[in-house]
Amino acid sequence: MARHIVAVMAVVALASCAGGGARNLQPERSWIASTGFPDRGDWPSASLHLSRVEIATVARVSHLLLRDSTLVLGRPWRESWGVHRRLPGDAPGCSLRVMLNGVEMVRNSDDRLINVDALVPTGELDGIEVHHGEESPVWDPLGCGTVLLWSERFTDSQNEPFHGRIDGVVAGEHADMVVEVRLDPVGKTTRPDREGRFEFYGVLPGAYDVVYLGAGGELARRDARVYAYWDTELEWFYPTRGGRSAASHASSMDS
Repeated sequence: MARHIVAVMAVVALASCAGGGARNLQPERSWIASTGFPDRGDWPSASLHLSRVEIATVARVSHLLLRDSTLVLGRPWRESWGVHRRLPGDAPGCSLRVMLNGVEMVRNSDDRLINVDALVPTGELDGIEVHHGEESPVWDPLGCGTVLLWSERFTDSQNEPFHGRIDGVVAGEHADMVVEVRLDPVGKTTRPDREGRFEFYGVLPGAYDVVYLGAGGELARRDARVYAYWDTELEWFYPTRGGRSAASHASSMDS
């Protein structure tokens, strides 16, 4: 699958889509829950997390972002949205990525009017969150952070689910002793194939335990962190004292 990146060409590129009939004021809990947004408010990586109720009285996306004291808003320039994170000391601030419904929004114009307020009206937002660091729901190689905007009104058939994947393998002389693998705390289970490989698809970003089960019960468990649109690769040797897990450098949406 190809990764979706949207280039914003003009102020009205997305905001104009907000017109039309009256909006259903009843919150679609199933949609926002499917993104994992409601559960990320207390994540260590979250410096801002606001629901629809908290957003309702605020006129602009930029005003919402200013509630995060770690952010500075400047003039958009080329690919930068002008959303920067304060860094310690005299270090220059870094520019955050901006995603709408999990799709990275890329500025490809020097027009200073094309800013974050042009992406979506706050009246159409179901949630906004800002994350940074290794525990972010999206892989952030630069470590600066990501602004995540959520709006059911702006979804379309091109949006991929905000999910990641775990690709694992059980290796070693007695790898066939592992008869099942469970993903906690969600409780999903799968069985390794003849080569010891197993997969978990459609996993929301977050921290999980991968539990290796034998005929007599639990053999071992290993930590795994899942990022949206990325594979997490696990390799465990049986019998062994060690094991390793790491986020891969090849996005599952690019492969």
